[in-house]
This record gives sequence, C-alpha cells and structure tokens, in this order.
Amino acid sequence: MIPHEAEYVSGTLDGGRTVWVRGELDLFEAERFGAEVADALQGDPPVLVLDLSGLEFIDSSGIHQLLRARAAAATREIRLLLANPSEDVARVLAVSGVGRLFEIVTNVP
Repeated sequence: MIPHEAEYVSGTLDGGRTVWVRGELDLFEAERFGAEVADALQGDPPVLVLDLSGLEFIDSSGIHQLLRARAAAATREIRLLLANPSEDVARVLAVSGVGRLFEIVTNVP
C-alpha cells in the first residue's frame, strides 16, 4: 500500500452490506471512498456497515464523505452504522462533533 492509498473490501452480511476500510481516508482517497459507498448502497440493503477498524487516519475530506454517506443512506431509508473505529478515528469524530450524528457500534448487530 502506498501512502494515502486505502483498501476497501465489500461484502454481504446477514442481508446488509459491509464495507471494511483500511488505511487513510483523506483528500486523496475521498472520491474513491464515496464510490465504494455508492456501490454498497445499490440494491437498498436494510443496513450498511462501514467497518472502520482498519482506518488509521481521517481528515476533513473523509469526514465530509461520511456525512455524504449518512445523507445518501437516510434518503434511501438505509440504516448506517460506523463500526469499530480506531481510537484515533473515534477521537476525530468526537472532537469534530460529527460522531454524535452517527450510530457508532463496537459489535455489529
């Protein structure tokens, strides 16, 4: 993996969709992450889980993409979960105030 490059793995789990994110979600990766989320929302799954356990860094561009994912899921009445954020990512979400807008879980239901 080169600097700023993230890895994404998508899959179906119990009827919902999960996108596992690893690496950094920054200006260089924001558009690609948005495309991954858009793909995962296809077919209107009942729930979309963004597993952030492998996410090492997030900046304002990444936060913006999370907010876009939230809006897209809400429009389609899809439950969006942020799962297992690392300590650093959880801190950024909390300090920015964005974390309160999401359902954050440590165990995917």
